[in-house]
This record gives sequence, C-alpha cells and structure tokens, in this order.
Amino acid sequence: MRAFLPSASNEVKTLLAQLAEPADRVGPEAYRSAMGGVGEALAGAYRDRLTGVGRLLLICTNEDADFLARGVLRGLDAIGGVAVRVACFWNERESIAGPTSGVRVELAPVVRRYVEPGEVDAFLVVKSIISSSCVVRTNITELVYEHAPARVLVFAPVVLKGADAKLAQEFEPAVASRFEFYWYAEDDEKRGDDVVPGIGGQVYERLGLGTQKDKNRYTPELVCERRRMPV
Repeated sequence: MRAFLPSASNEVKTLLAQLAEPADRVGPEAYRSAMGGVGEALAGAYRDRLTGVGRLLLICTNEDADFLARGVLRGLDAIGGVAVRVACFWNERESIAGPTSGVRVELAPVVRRYVEPGEVDAFLVVKSIISSSCVVRTNITELVYEHAPARVLVFAPVVLKGADAKLAQEFEPAVASRFEFYWYAEDDEKRGDDVVPGIGGQVYERLGLGTQKDKNRYTPELVCERRRMPV
C-alpha cells in the first residue's frame, strides 16, 4: 500500500502515478519528463530544509543525472543562494553469496565517477527510489569521510518502508546522525527486486537507457555541461 506525505500535491501524485504505469503506457520520453518534474517539485517542497546551507554537493547516479537530478537542480536555481557542486557515480549492481552464511549480499561498486572539487557544508543525495539502499550507501561512503559534511539530505520520490532506517544503520552513529530523508510516497510491498507500485521497475530501462551495462556506457549531458563550465 502507498502512503503519501502531506507535501505531495495533486500534481506530484499525478507524476508519481505516471512513473508507476507500465512501459507500454508511459514511454521513455514521458517517463523522463515525469522524473524531471518530480525532482523540481522535491527541491521546491523542501527548500526550507536548505536554510543555512551555503555550499552543497549534489550526489546522483548517472542514470538519474539528466532527469531527476536535473529537475532538482532547476528547483535549487529557483531558490537561489546555494552554491551547488555535482558528483555523479556509475554503479554496477551485483548480488553475491556471503562467504560463510551463503546469504545473498547486494553490492554496487563504483565503476566510474565524476566529482567536482571544493569544500561543502552538506550533501544532497538524489535517488529515484530508496529500496535496498546499496547504491546510495556506496556513493555516500565514497565521499562522506573525505568531505565530512554537517548534513546528509536524501531526496527520493519514493521509498520502501523501513529503507531509510536500514540505510542509516549501515553507517557508524556519528555519520548516521547527520542523515535527513525527504520523499513523497512510501510503499510497503516488494515483488522480487521491484517495489510496488514504486517507480515502475528498473529506472534505467524505463528511461530508455537499456540494460545496466548499456547505461554504464552512457555519459549524462549534465556531466558534459558541467565539464565545460569554467572552474
């Protein structure tokens, strides 16, 4: 069952419903547009949580960069007053058996990264859905000890119930205490790897980026644009 937060407007609920529709009803272009709209709305809905943050590092995956993350950046531009740097990670998810227990362990090693230099006050981690949390955990771990941000804000349109607490438990208390989670919808059902209704399956496939290997060959336009910007 899906539970909405009060911050989810009717427009946002419509966008989330689009994301949950099957691929034969909502193709890649419409799905991309909905992701961008949700990202922009997230930044607007939670703008007051950014009070006092002067330097922000937005952290995203390469499949989210041109759509959800770009939407968040549009929303941040409208707020103003925040200097934003960007970090983008290419992750390759894999499931392996534990060496002694045989229990499957989810991993998401980084195969490529783009990180803009500079000091930051806070992380803004943008992810299309928080479920197993292995990708988000990996990407935060890559940078959190290097930058030591005072706050780690996690923005996602949808979370699986309990996934926020599970993610925080992956870190030592001194780091976990900095986490703040902001979303629109919480789902409590999972079928296989997919949250129901979630975001309609594997995001990179829904975005038209192909398989996991295909999407890891994809360089987001956002990264290309940022590379061309003067330092």
